[in-house]
Amino acid sequence: MKRCCLIAFFAVAAGLFPVRTVLAASPTNTVSPSAATHASKDLAIDLGDGVTMELVWIPNLYSLAERWVGKYEVTNGEYRKFKADHDSGECKGQSLNGDRQPVVAVNFEDAKAFANWLSEREEKAGRLPKGYYYRLPSEDAWLTFAQCGDGREYPWGNSWPPKYGNYADETIGEVLGKDWGIIFGYRDGYALTCPVEESGKNDWGLCGVGGNV
Repeated sequence: MKRCCLIAFFAVAAGLFPVRTVLAASPTNTVSPSAATHASKDLAIDLGDGVTMELVWIPNLYSLAERWVGKYEVTNGEYRKFKADHDSGECKGQSLNGDRQPVVAVNFEDAKAFANWLSEREEKAGRLPKGYYYRLPSEDAWLTFAQCGDGREYPWGNSWPPKYGNYADETIGEVLGKDWGIIFGYRDGYALTCPVEESGKNDWGLCGVGGNV
């Protein structure tokens, strides 16, 4: 397994599940992306009350059925449009619950339920083309957009330490203690999760791939 996979899946082992949605076509779908919705264009989903989810068109994923990928991890604010009382909690006195922080304290089934809710919501509103639905990315799709299609070792390239992104840097050691295990010589300024916009953008325009949660 490539190291860029290990970085992301460490969060699952630690009890945190990173949530990112994709807009995919069903295997029987005969509607072309260009006819169904403006192909090659990024999308924005209005969830109401100023909350908007952004998706990026990734042409390299066409053969895998996925068409658009969430630009960011799903945030607390977005998830609370689905489950209003959700609380991502805190760690060592540091809040994980900001509206623009990525949602945590959810599991795989919770993430699937969110994607299903989003599909039903957008279909009912007439904004989801026939044969399309929201879901979690497949393993192959995740590996493709994590490596930006070129087989790189890490989401940012092949060198270490990271060039960008929110990881277990020197900041977490200062706030939570050295026992947390840190990347020496790297500092992103956040002890825990950061606002998704500040989680580092890869070459395909996706933020927080491999880091943050």
